[in-house]
Amino acid sequence: MTIYCMGLTLHIITKPPSSQTQNLRSHPQVKHTQSKNLPLISLRGRKPVVVQMDWQGQKVAEQLMQILLLVSAVIAFITGYFVGSFQMMILVYAGGVVLTALMVVPNWPFFNRHPLNWLDPAEADR
Repeated sequence: MTIYCMGLTLHIITKPPSSQTQNLRSHPQVKHTQSKNLPLISLRGRKPVVVQMDWQGQKVAEQLMQILLLVSAVIAFITGYFVGSFQMMILVYAGGVVLTALMVVPNWPFFNRHPLNWLDPAEADR
């Protein structure tokens, strides 16, 4: 299966034929997993983006999402009620969902204010 999104090609191969398995695993652009249950994923042309959102950032993103969706639902209901249009209510709520996705989905810098300090492997063994 091939997925094209924003100029990025993502190839997902769930069950390759056994003759092609070794060729795929040795290919330099194919990132593979060790488990046989997980799909092989290849990002062609770009390096994978490392997401570094910390735990506090995840909590803030979750709370922001809930607040924005609730506010957009209330605004959509009030707009739909006074205009008298169910379609207008759905459009206003859809705009709120898009706005919420733009605010919460990207890894904005304010989600990374509390980075985790990982131990060195030598210190963890002690």
